[in-house]
Amino acid sequence: ARRALGWRQRLPLAGWLLAGLSVAGCGTPVPEGSVVLKRDQVAELQRRADAVKRCRADLQHAGKAHAATRASLAASQAKVAQLQARLGQGSFKPEHLGAADAGWVLQRPKVQRVASAGAKAKRTSLATLLEGRRATVVSYWATWCKPCTSPEELELLASLKRQLAPYDAHVLSFAIDGLDKITGDSRAATWFYPLHQLDNGHLETLPEGLVKRTGLGLPLFVVVGPKGRVAWLRKGRLEPDVVSELVTAAARMGRESSGRRAP
Repeated sequence: ARRALGWRQRLPLAGWLLAGLSVAGCGTPVPEGSVVLKRDQVAELQRRADAVKRCRADLQHAGKAHAATRASLAASQAKVAQLQARLGQGSFKPEHLGAADAGWVLQRPKVQRVASAGAKAKRTSLATLLEGRRATVVSYWATWCKPCTSPEELELLASLKRQLAPYDAHVLSFAIDGLDKITGDSRAATWFYPLHQLDNGHLETLPEGLVKRTGLGLPLFVVVGPKGRVAWLRKGRLEPDVVSELVTAAARMGRESSGRRAP
Protein backbone atom coordinates (compact mmCIF):
# COMPACT_ATOMS: atom_id res chain seq x y z
CA ALA A 1 0.00 0.00 0.00
CA ARG A 2 2.86 2.36 0.90
CA ARG A 3 4.55 1.55 -2.41
CA ALA A 4 1.30 2.20 -4.34
CA LEU A 5 0.82 5.51 -2.52
CA GLY A 6 4.35 6.52 -3.28
CA TRP A 7 3.78 5.83 -6.99
CA ARG A 8 0.70 7.99 -7.01
CA GLN A 9 2.51 10.84 -5.28
CA ARG A 10 5.29 10.70 -7.86
CA LEU A 11 2.85 10.95 -10.77
CA PRO A 12 2.91 14.55 -12.15
CA LEU A 13 -0.27 16.62 -11.79
CA ALA A 14 -0.55 16.86 -15.61
CA GLY A 15 -0.88 13.10 -15.65
CA TRP A 16 -3.84 13.29 -13.30
CA LEU A 17 -5.57 15.84 -15.52
CA LEU A 18 -5.05 13.78 -18.64
CA ALA A 19 -6.40 10.79 -16.86
CA GLY A 20 -9.51 12.71 -15.88
CA LEU A 21 -8.59 12.47 -12.16
CA SER A 22 -7.80 14.92 -9.44
CA VAL A 23 -6.47 14.82 -5.95
CA ALA A 24 -9.06 14.93 -3.17
CA GLY A 25 -7.65 14.69 0.31
CA CYS A 26 -4.72 12.25 0.50
CA GLY A 27 -4.66 11.04 -3.06
CA THR A 28 -8.31 9.97 -3.15
CA PRO A 29 -9.59 9.69 -6.76
CA VAL A 30 -12.33 12.10 -7.98
CA PRO A 31 -15.79 10.52 -7.51
CA GLU A 32 -17.11 8.66 -10.50
CA GLY A 33 -19.03 10.86 -13.01
CA SER A 34 -17.08 14.09 -12.27
CA VAL A 35 -15.35 15.91 -15.14
CA VAL A 36 -12.16 17.86 -14.93
CA LEU A 37 -11.95 20.46 -17.72
CA LYS A 38 -8.72 20.93 -19.53
CA ARG A 39 -7.17 24.37 -19.83
CA ASP A 40 -8.12 24.76 -23.49
CA GLN A 41 -11.72 23.80 -22.69
CA VAL A 42 -11.88 26.49 -20.01
CA ALA A 43 -10.47 29.00 -22.49
CA GLU A 44 -13.10 28.02 -25.06
CA LEU A 45 -15.88 28.51 -22.52
CA GLN A 46 -14.47 31.93 -21.68
CA ARG A 47 -14.43 32.88 -25.37
CA ARG A 48 -18.05 31.79 -25.70
CA ALA A 49 -19.02 33.80 -22.62
CA ASP A 50 -17.31 36.87 -24.09
CA ALA A 51 -19.16 36.33 -27.37
CA VAL A 52 -22.47 36.16 -25.50
CA LYS A 53 -21.66 39.45 -23.74
CA ARG A 54 -20.83 41.10 -27.07
CA CYS A 55 -24.04 39.75 -28.58
CA ARG A 56 -26.09 41.12 -25.70
CA ALA A 57 -24.38 44.51 -26.01
CA ASP A 58 -25.08 44.55 -29.76
CA LEU A 59 -28.72 43.68 -29.16
CA GLN A 60 -29.04 46.42 -26.56
CA HIS A 61 -27.46 48.94 -28.93
CA ALA A 62 -29.74 47.80 -31.75
CA GLY A 63 -32.76 48.16 -29.47
CA LYS A 64 -31.80 51.73 -28.58
CA ALA A 65 -31.19 52.57 -32.24
CA HIS A 66 -34.57 51.10 -33.15
CA ALA A 67 -36.31 53.14 -30.45
CA ALA A 68 -34.54 56.29 -31.65
CA THR A 69 -35.57 55.54 -35.23
CA ARG A 70 -39.19 55.05 -34.21
CA ALA A 71 -39.15 58.32 -32.24
CA SER A 72 -37.63 60.14 -35.20
CA LEU A 73 -40.23 58.65 -37.54
CA ALA A 74 -43.06 59.66 -35.21
CA ALA A 75 -41.68 63.21 -35.01
CA SER A 76 -41.43 63.38 -38.81
CA GLN A 77 -44.98 62.12 -39.21
CA ALA A 78 -46.22 64.72 -36.73
CA LYS A 79 -44.37 67.44 -38.64
CA VAL A 80 -45.90 66.30 -41.94
CA ALA A 81 -49.38 66.27 -40.37
CA GLN A 82 -48.78 69.76 -39.00
CA LEU A 83 -47.72 71.09 -42.41
CA GLN A 84 -50.70 69.45 -44.08
CA ALA A 85 -53.03 71.11 -41.56
CA ARG A 86 -51.42 74.49 -42.25
CA LEU A 87 -51.91 73.96 -45.96
CA GLY A 88 -55.60 73.34 -45.37
CA GLN A 89 -55.46 69.59 -45.97
CA GLY A 90 -57.72 67.66 -43.65
CA SER A 91 -59.49 68.81 -40.51
CA PHE A 92 -58.00 70.91 -37.72
CA LYS A 93 -58.89 69.84 -34.18
CA PRO A 94 -56.66 71.75 -31.75
CA GLU A 95 -56.35 70.69 -28.13
CA HIS A 96 -55.54 74.12 -26.68
CA LEU A 97 -57.72 76.50 -28.70
CA GLY A 98 -61.43 77.13 -28.59
CA ALA A 99 -63.50 77.63 -31.74
CA ALA A 100 -65.32 80.94 -32.05
CA ASP A 101 -69.03 81.21 -32.53
CA ALA A 102 -70.32 82.31 -35.92
CA GLY A 103 -70.62 86.06 -36.21
CA TRP A 104 -67.92 86.99 -33.69
CA VAL A 105 -66.13 90.07 -35.04
CA LEU A 106 -63.70 92.42 -33.30
CA GLN A 107 -64.56 96.09 -33.03
CA ARG A 108 -61.75 98.08 -34.64
CA PRO A 109 -61.36 101.46 -32.93
CA LYS A 110 -58.41 103.86 -32.95
CA VAL A 111 -55.48 102.76 -30.77
CA GLN A 112 -52.08 104.03 -29.67
CA ARG A 113 -49.07 102.36 -31.29
CA VAL A 114 -45.58 102.31 -29.72
CA ALA A 115 -43.01 101.03 -32.20
CA SER A 116 -40.18 100.39 -29.74
CA ALA A 117 -39.03 101.07 -26.18
CA GLY A 118 -38.84 104.82 -25.62
CA ALA A 119 -40.60 105.68 -28.90
CA LYS A 120 -43.43 108.18 -28.96
CA ALA A 121 -46.92 106.71 -29.29
CA LYS A 122 -48.77 107.32 -32.55
CA ARG A 123 -52.43 106.99 -33.23
CA THR A 124 -53.61 104.40 -35.73
CA SER A 125 -56.63 102.24 -36.53
CA LEU A 126 -57.00 98.64 -35.46
CA ALA A 127 -58.87 98.08 -38.73
CA THR A 128 -55.79 99.15 -40.69
CA LEU A 129 -53.52 96.90 -38.65
CA LEU A 130 -55.70 93.85 -39.29
CA GLU A 131 -56.25 94.50 -42.98
CA GLY A 132 -52.52 94.54 -43.59
CA ARG A 133 -52.18 90.75 -43.02
CA ARG A 134 -54.05 87.61 -44.01
CA ALA A 135 -54.42 86.65 -40.36
CA THR A 136 -53.54 88.14 -36.97
CA VAL A 137 -53.09 86.71 -33.50
CA VAL A 138 -54.18 89.46 -31.11
CA SER A 139 -52.43 89.12 -27.75
CA TYR A 140 -54.32 90.92 -24.95
CA TRP A 141 -52.20 91.71 -21.88
CA ALA A 142 -51.64 94.15 -19.02
CA THR A 143 -48.72 95.19 -16.83
CA TRP A 144 -50.42 93.71 -13.74
CA CYS A 145 -50.79 90.28 -15.40
CA LYS A 146 -47.81 88.21 -14.24
CA PRO A 147 -48.17 85.42 -16.83
CA CYS A 148 -48.46 88.04 -19.59
CA THR A 149 -45.18 89.73 -18.72
CA SER A 150 -43.02 86.78 -17.66
CA PRO A 151 -39.75 86.23 -19.57
CA GLU A 152 -41.02 82.82 -20.72
CA GLU A 153 -44.20 84.35 -22.18
CA LEU A 154 -42.32 87.10 -23.99
CA GLU A 155 -39.88 84.56 -25.42
CA LEU A 156 -42.74 82.42 -26.73
CA LEU A 157 -44.37 85.53 -28.23
CA ALA A 158 -41.17 86.16 -30.17
CA SER A 159 -41.22 82.54 -31.33
CA LEU A 160 -44.86 82.90 -32.39
CA LYS A 161 -43.97 85.99 -34.43
CA ARG A 162 -41.17 84.15 -36.26
CA GLN A 163 -43.35 81.14 -37.06
CA LEU A 164 -46.23 83.26 -38.33
CA ALA A 165 -44.12 85.28 -40.76
CA PRO A 166 -44.03 82.69 -43.60
CA TYR A 167 -47.86 82.69 -43.66
CA ASP A 168 -48.21 86.49 -43.95
CA ALA A 169 -49.62 86.55 -40.43
CA HIS A 170 -48.42 88.39 -37.33
CA VAL A 171 -48.85 88.97 -33.61
CA LEU A 172 -50.58 92.16 -32.49
CA SER A 173 -49.62 93.03 -28.92
CA PHE A 174 -52.60 94.78 -27.31
CA ALA A 175 -52.16 96.29 -23.83
CA ILE A 176 -55.34 97.26 -21.97
CA ASP A 177 -54.05 99.48 -19.15
CA GLY A 178 -52.96 103.13 -19.29
CA LEU A 179 -50.30 104.20 -21.78
CA ASP A 180 -48.28 106.08 -19.15
CA LYS A 181 -48.33 103.02 -16.91
CA ILE A 182 -47.10 100.81 -19.76
CA THR A 183 -44.32 103.07 -21.04
CA GLY A 184 -43.25 104.16 -17.55
CA ASP A 185 -42.95 100.65 -16.16
CA SER A 186 -39.43 99.58 -15.12
CA ARG A 187 -39.80 96.55 -17.41
CA ALA A 188 -40.80 98.63 -20.45
CA ALA A 189 -37.62 97.71 -22.32
CA THR A 190 -38.62 94.03 -22.21
CA TRP A 191 -42.14 94.44 -23.67
CA PHE A 192 -43.03 92.81 -26.97
CA TYR A 193 -42.90 95.57 -29.60
CA PRO A 194 -44.56 97.10 -31.43
CA LEU A 195 -47.28 97.30 -28.81
CA HIS A 196 -50.76 98.76 -29.14
CA GLN A 197 -52.74 100.31 -26.33
CA LEU A 198 -56.29 101.25 -25.50
CA ASP A 199 -57.70 101.68 -22.01
CA ASN A 200 -59.87 98.62 -21.29
CA GLY A 201 -59.15 97.55 -24.84
CA HIS A 202 -60.59 94.08 -24.39
CA LEU A 203 -63.98 95.54 -23.48
CA GLU A 204 -63.78 97.95 -26.40
CA THR A 205 -62.93 95.34 -29.03
CA LEU A 206 -64.01 91.80 -28.07
CA PRO A 207 -67.42 90.43 -29.08
CA GLU A 208 -69.90 90.27 -26.21
CA GLY A 209 -70.41 86.53 -26.70
CA LEU A 210 -66.69 85.89 -26.38
CA VAL A 211 -66.47 87.87 -23.13
CA LYS A 212 -69.45 85.99 -21.70
CA ARG A 213 -67.82 82.66 -22.56
CA THR A 214 -64.25 83.33 -21.40
CA GLY A 215 -64.56 86.19 -18.93
CA LEU A 216 -62.05 89.03 -18.80
CA GLY A 217 -59.01 87.18 -17.48
CA LEU A 218 -55.62 87.51 -19.15
CA PRO A 219 -53.61 86.48 -21.08
CA LEU A 220 -55.98 86.06 -23.99
CA PHE A 221 -55.16 85.29 -27.63
CA VAL A 222 -57.62 85.69 -30.50
CA VAL A 223 -57.04 84.57 -34.09
CA VAL A 224 -58.76 86.92 -36.50
CA GLY A 225 -58.95 87.61 -40.22
CA PRO A 226 -58.38 90.89 -42.09
CA LYS A 227 -61.95 92.06 -41.41
CA GLY A 228 -61.81 91.19 -37.73
CA ARG A 229 -63.71 87.90 -37.93
CA VAL A 230 -62.75 85.75 -34.93
CA ALA A 231 -61.94 82.12 -35.67
CA TRP A 232 -60.13 80.77 -32.59
CA LEU A 233 -59.28 81.86 -29.06
CA ARG A 234 -56.90 80.83 -26.32
CA LYS A 235 -57.44 81.72 -22.66
CA GLY A 236 -54.23 81.27 -20.66
CA ARG A 237 -50.49 81.51 -20.99
CA LEU A 238 -48.49 80.31 -23.96
CA GLU A 239 -46.79 76.93 -24.25
CA PRO A 240 -44.86 75.49 -27.20
CA ASP A 241 -47.84 73.35 -28.24
CA VAL A 242 -50.13 76.36 -27.99
CA VAL A 243 -47.79 78.39 -30.20
CA SER A 244 -47.84 75.61 -32.79
CA GLU A 245 -51.65 75.49 -32.81
CA LEU A 246 -51.95 79.27 -33.08
CA VAL A 247 -49.65 79.22 -36.11
CA THR A 248 -51.71 76.48 -37.73
CA ALA A 249 -54.96 78.33 -37.02
CA ALA A 250 -53.57 81.57 -38.48
CA ALA A 251 -52.15 79.78 -41.54
CA ARG A 252 -55.49 78.14 -42.29
CA MET A 253 -57.36 81.38 -41.77
CA GLY A 254 -54.91 83.12 -44.07
CA ARG A 255 -55.72 80.64 -46.82
CA GLU A 256 -59.43 81.24 -46.30
CA SER A 257 -59.00 85.01 -46.43
CA SER A 258 -57.04 84.69 -49.66
CA GLY A 259 -59.89 82.74 -51.27
CA ARG A 260 -58.42 79.25 -50.81
CA ARG A 261 -60.73 77.74 -48.26
CA ALA A 262 -59.56 74.85 -46.15
CA PRO A 263 -61.74 71.75 -46.35
